[in-house]
Amino acid sequence: MFNKLYKKLLVIAGFAILATSCSKDFLEVTPYGKSNADGFYSTEEELSLGLYAAYSMLNADQLQGWSSPFFMKNLPSDDSNTGGGGASDQPQYQAIDNFDWQPGNQGFKAYYSIYYYGVYRCNQLINNAKISTDAAKLMLAQAKFLRAYYFFELTTAFGAVPLRLTNAEGLNSSKERTPQKDVYAQIAKDLNEAIPVLKDKKDLAAADKFRASKQTAQALLGKMYLYAGDYANAKTALEAVIATEGTQVGLTPNFADILRKGAEFNEESLLEASFVSEGKTWGNVTWDRNAQDNRHLQLWGPRDFNDSYNLLGYGLQGGWGFNTPTRKLFNSLDPNDPRTKATVYDFTASYKLISDSLQAKLASNAATFNKTLEAYLTSADKLEYKKDVILAKMRKEPLKNGLGIDAAVVTKALAKGPGTDEYNSMMAAAVQSELGFSYNVNGWKQEGVLRIKYGNFKDETTDAGGVNVELNYGTNWRLIRYADVLLMAAEANFKLNNTGLALEQLNKVRKRAKATLLTAITFEDIVKERQIELAFEGSRFFDLVRWGKAETELKDLGFKKDKHEHFPIPLDEMNSNTLIGSQNPGY
Repeated sequence: MFNKLYKKLLVIAGFAILATSCSKDFLEVTPYGKSNADGFYSTEEELSLGLYAAYSMLNADQLQGWSSPFFMKNLPSDDSNTGGGGASDQPQYQAIDNFDWQPGNQGFKAYYSIYYYGVYRCNQLINNAKISTDAAKLMLAQAKFLRAYYFFELTTAFGAVPLRLTNAEGLNSSKERTPQKDVYAQIAKDLNEAIPVLKDKKDLAAADKFRASKQTAQALLGKMYLYAGDYANAKTALEAVIATEGTQVGLTPNFADILRKGAEFNEESLLEASFVSEGKTWGNVTWDRNAQDNRHLQLWGPRDFNDSYNLLGYGLQGGWGFNTPTRKLFNSLDPNDPRTKATVYDFTASYKLISDSLQAKLASNAATFNKTLEAYLTSADKLEYKKDVILAKMRKEPLKNGLGIDAAVVTKALAKGPGTDEYNSMMAAAVQSELGFSYNVNGWKQEGVLRIKYGNFKDETTDAGGVNVELNYGTNWRLIRYADVLLMAAEANFKLNNTGLALEQLNKVRKRAKATLLTAITFEDIVKERQIELAFEGSRFFDLVRWGKAETELKDLGFKKDKHEHFPIPLDEMNSNTLIGSQNPGY
C-alpha cells in the first residue's frame, strides 16, 4: 500500500515542484515540472506535494543514467569491486573504483546534483510555507531533517560545499564554499529544530513509515557529531535513540532478513530510500529520472549465474555482475560468525560444490534434475557413485562450457583424488554441466566471492503479467539502521574511555547475530565489527577516511593521501559557479 501511494504522489509532485539545482549549468537543464513558489505552499496539500518531492531524491539512482550515490559510496572501499562486463562497462563507476578520480566524471556530477536537488526542494518548503498548522509544522520538520541529511552526504563526500539555505533567483546562482565545520553547525541546527516536532517511530501510520522520525533525526545528529570528532555530543544524541530500544526501535532478530524486501520499515530501519516495481518490460522501460524501481539490484546480480534448482539455497538469479566482493573482505570475516554466510559466499571454496546442501539435494531430489542425470541415477545410488557416473560421462563428453574440462584434466583429477583442488573444481564443473548450474568466477574484477547481501533474489521482483524480472526490483536501500546507531555509540564511548558501555553496546549487535560475545574491547574490535555488520552499506570507505586508516588499507587500490579523502568538486560546478574558489586538493 505504501509503495503505491509513494509512487503516485511522486508522479504528482514531479509536475508540481521545480526540480533544479544550484549552478548555472544545472539551471539550464529542462526542469522536472515547474511551479510558482510565490503562489504555492499555501495549503497542507501543496506542502505535502513539495515534501514528497524532497523525499524522492533519496531514490534518484537513475537521475542522470546509472548514478546511484549509494553504490558510489561503496566503490572506493576494500569491500567491493566495480565488476561488470569489462573496464569500459559503466566507466563512471569503474573510475571511482580505480581511484581515477576526475572532476569531469559523470558519477560525481550526478552525486553532487542529486543531493543539491534535494536541498533545493527542502528550501522551497522551509522558505515559502505560508501556513503554520500542526501538520504544516510536522512537514517542515521533515524538510529540515532532509536538508540536514543531504548536506551531510554532500560534506562527507566533497568536504567544504556551498551552504545554500535559500534558492537562487534566475541565473544568480554562484556561491562560495562553506567550511565543513560551518556545514556541520547548520546540520545540527536543522536537526535540533526538527527533533522536538517529529513523531516517534512507532507513532507513524502504516502509509507514513518512510518518513523521518524523531529517532531518525537523533541518529543522524549523532552520526554527524561522530564524524566531526565531537564524541560527547555524539554519545548524547545516539543514546537518546538507544533509550527508546524496545518501545520505538530494536534489532531485527535474524541478520539475514535485515535488508530483505519483507523487512522494510521494521524496528531496525530508521531511514530508507524507497523503490517500487512499476511493471516494466523491455518495451516500455525508461532509463531516466522517472524510474522508480531499484534496477541496481539487477546491475549488482552475479554475471553469467544460473542456479535453476537453488542449489546454494539463497534464491539468487543472474545479473550484470557489478559490486563484486573482494577476497580481502571475505578473508577478514570470521567463518564462524553467522553474518558471513548472509553477506558473502566463497565460490572458490565451493568449487567443492558437492558439499553439504548440494549433497543433500542430490541425494534426495535426483528426480527433479534433468533427464540426462536421471538416466544414470536411482534413488538408491550413493553420492560417491553419482560422482563416478558424472565423471564417466565427462570422459566421453568433455565440457563445452563452464571451465572447459577435457579428458586429460579428468584423468589428472581422478589421480589426485577427492578433497583436492583439482578434483573439487572438476566436480563443480560437472555439476554445472549436468544440473544447469553456472557462475562466471573469472568475470571482470571477480575474485571468486559471491555477494549475498543486497542480492538480486528471485522473490523480490516479479514477472507477473509478462513483465521482465530484471526491471522490477522494488527493494529499498537502508540508509540508517539501529545496529549502526549502537556501533557508533560504542565508538563514541570508547573514545570517551567508557569502555564498559562501549563493550555492552557492541555486544548487542553481536548477540543479535549469534556471534561470540567479546569480554573486552579494543578500537580494532569496533573497526572489525563495523566492517562485517555494515558491509556493502556505504560506510566502509568514509569510516577508513575519518579513522586515518584509508592510506594503509587502500593504497594498493590507488588511494593517495591528501587527495582521495574527498571526491573532486564536479567540473560543471567549477566552471559555472564563479564564487566556488579552489578545487579539492590533488585535482
